[in-house]
Amino acid sequence: MKKLWFMLVCGIFCFVLFADVKNADKPLEGEWDFRPQKVWEIDNVNDAPFERPSELRASQDEKFYFHDFDRAVSYVYDSEGKFIKSFAKQGTGPGEVNRYLNCFLAGDKVVIGSPDKLHFFSEEGSFLKSTPNNLFERFPLFFVNEDEFLYSSRIVNNSTEIKDKIIRSNLKTGKESVFDELTMTPGEKQTKGGMSLVVLGLTPQIKIGYDNDSQKFYYGRSDDYTIYISDARGRKLSSFHLDRERRTVTNENKRKHFEKSSIPEDRIDAIIPTLPDELTYFMRIQVVKGLIFVYSTESLDMKQDKIALDIFSPEGKYLYRSHLQFGDETPLYTHVEKVIILENHCYAILEDESGKSFFAKYKISLPRTR
Repeated sequence: MKKLWFMLVCGIFCFVLFADVKNADKPLEGEWDFRPQKVWEIDNVNDAPFERPSELRASQDEKFYFHDFDRAVSYVYDSEGKFIKSFAKQGTGPGEVNRYLNCFLAGDKVVIGSPDKLHFFSEEGSFLKSTPNNLFERFPLFFVNEDEFLYSSRIVNNSTEIKDKIIRSNLKTGKESVFDELTMTPGEKQTKGGMSLVVLGLTPQIKIGYDNDSQKFYYGRSDDYTIYISDARGRKLSSFHLDRERRTVTNENKRKHFEKSSIPEDRIDAIIPTLPDELTYFMRIQVVKGLIFVYSTESLDMKQDKIALDIFSPEGKYLYRSHLQFGDETPLYTHVEKVIILENHCYAILEDESGKSFFAKYKISLPRTR
């Protein structure tokens, strides 16, 4: 009898510990208006206009980093719009990058990923070191600290079950451990066709957000609107789910996505049939003052006049739906990779109807945590 009672208590404890919040696709508090008001904007660096800036990142003390793909160099700015430094230009020398693939933040370091190395810079953009890493095998999803990051590795348990294994990897020791395993959806398994191209908003990926205050991870696969919550060690605490239908996408929409790419037409023809026919649910997870901001997918367009967001409470209740828009009389275009929300300000790389790009800061109104 005592053993049965103990097992019952343990079962109740586990249920309470891992409670799944189910949300209908109807926010409890309705729509949220951020009411953005421009503080400043910058359209050049050292009098040279921006050409194709993207991949905006922000450090904890509000330094900002983005890469200009046409100029093949990255920039550092402070929260007042002051230019600090150019860094990680294309090249093969110390502090140069032979091929820019992505930018990550690791504690107080900035990390630029190239195919074979991770290049570490200070917050001000000074080169520190380069560490060997095959980015196509170990693409960082999130840096836990300067030495450790999470990445995903696809595994096949049997002929019917395929999982994304999230692995915690230590650059110093080389040791790795499993953080979690997420099962793929059946539709995603059937759409790969041997192609390795990733299309943001279409190719299912693992997305991770982190709350520095509570030291909790919020993560999930973008083709399943279930967000898991874990502590800093990776122990699952709970999860929340949004019951929403996925949006379909046509081959014409897919082709439009590649309009300005350098990919040859015959290769685009081969790629399109291998891509999923549905958009992912979301493209990014960010925690802002305890609220969970999920950047939802509404389009494949690389230029959008609004950014869609679902806003959840810390425990996962669906509070607000929102569309963050810039520009008053004429629309300004941006993308999820070009927007950062921090406290009561939003920073964005924007483009006007003439194609001119600029970096801007906006004052915004945030909902309160509950």
